[in-house]
Amino acid sequence: MDNAAGATAPLFIALPTAVEAAKAQNTKAGATYDLTGRRVQQIAKGQVYVRDGKKFVQQQNSSYV
Repeated sequence: MDNAAGATAPLFIALPTAVEAAKAQNTKAGATYDLTGRRVQQIAKGQVYVRDGKKFVQQQNSSYV
């Protein structure tokens, strides 16, 4: 006896599915990060860094953050 031959399965989608907006994490003010997201203690000349959400290139010799 095969009951699955005429069986149907109802599909209910009550709400639309989606990914919610991402929320930014708060970072320490003035902290400097490299482009991979690692916090750096010392910055080197000619490298690209992120501070306060803005990218910059270090123009002078190495300095401590």
